[in-house]
Amino acid sequence: MKKLLLAGCLLINFILSSKASDTLIKRAPLHFQFAQNVGKAVANQPTFPKVKSLFISELSVARQCIGNERWHQEYNFPESALNVIYGTLGNKEVLGDVFAIFPSLNFEKKSSSRLIFQKKIGFGFAYFNRPYNLLNNTTNIVIGSRVTAVASLVLGASYQLSDYISLQAGGAYYHFSNAHYQLPNLGLNSLSFRLGISYYPAKKQSNFIKQNAINYTKKFRLNLKIGMGINERGGTFGPSNGPKYPIYLASIFATKRYDTKGIFQIGVEGNYNIGAYDYIVSNEVFSSQQKLKSTTSLFFLGHEYLWKHLSFVLQGGVFLYNPLYRELLSQQKTITFKQHLKSLFTTKFGFQYYLKNTYSKFTKQLYIGSYVKANLGQADYWENSLGFCF
Repeated sequence: MKKLLLAGCLLINFILSSKASDTLIKRAPLHFQFAQNVGKAVANQPTFPKVKSLFISELSVARQCIGNERWHQEYNFPESALNVIYGTLGNKEVLGDVFAIFPSLNFEKKSSSRLIFQKKIGFGFAYFNRPYNLLNNTTNIVIGSRVTAVASLVLGASYQLSDYISLQAGGAYYHFSNAHYQLPNLGLNSLSFRLGISYYPAKKQSNFIKQNAINYTKKFRLNLKIGMGINERGGTFGPSNGPKYPIYLASIFATKRYDTKGIFQIGVEGNYNIGAYDYIVSNEVFSSQQKLKSTTSLFFLGHEYLWKHLSFVLQGGVFLYNPLYRELLSQQKTITFKQHLKSLFTTKFGFQYYLKNTYSKFTKQLYIGSYVKANLGQADYWENSLGFCF
């Protein structure tokens, strides 16, 4: 899971970066948060292990973004934090415990002088002590590897008791998955009620620095990208302990910057899947053009949210060519509506790291990316890529 660790390191470097655009501008002081989550893992399959209530504790070291970086202003001065969670998942024998570390951004909206509504989003990586094991834990169809990605969403409100203490209440969602890197990978989703407290050694920051507007180019720009994904061939539940196959990818697309922090994407992508080729040959699915039929192509639309060197990417695509999956569907007596949609639509999300500041350099940019590709919500593979914007 080196790629997962790399993505986490890039995020941590981004969120907690201490370099200011003006060395005379000081950062806001650190403050500390503790929250307790009580809820339940979502049983999204009939064979999901039986679970009771889960308990997840979260400790955060946070800092108010005050405007010493351009992206602070663009996102209305959120709080950045580094979060550590530890918890039990409602079935200690099968699912075990989870430990995770991830950066987050907390977007706040004041309702009154003391009441603030919050939306906190985080991404990082997690460690499980009881993943699937062929010898002693075959009932854990949820998590197939010790290390997974984690995504979190917290919605709630904060009430300021004083200049130094605030209380929080709300709901939390956690998602854990290894992106089909190792099977089984049903993935774990949890919903919980959350109570928390924040302590500010100094008063909560209320003064922000405003920077001048940026003049950026609005022309369409050509992008070329190559990459490689890896997955373990099989369905969500297995077979497990199989070989891991590379998927080679290339895309050509246009980007258009429509405001300071937003980029629109439109283009095409193709890939060659070694695992698909091995399946076609070993099962004699096609008698000719076996390598060609181990490929797929798609048309996609996408969007990037920019933070200085980093961007968060969301893409939705329509398959133009998907011969193997469609052939396998044609051999079935019945095809569900979901299976039919999976043969047509695909999604991708992840992060890109630009070598130069996206708020000052708009063209001739080299970047690296790390993404999860999914078919109608089911993870397909984890991709690492290298791209260039002309």
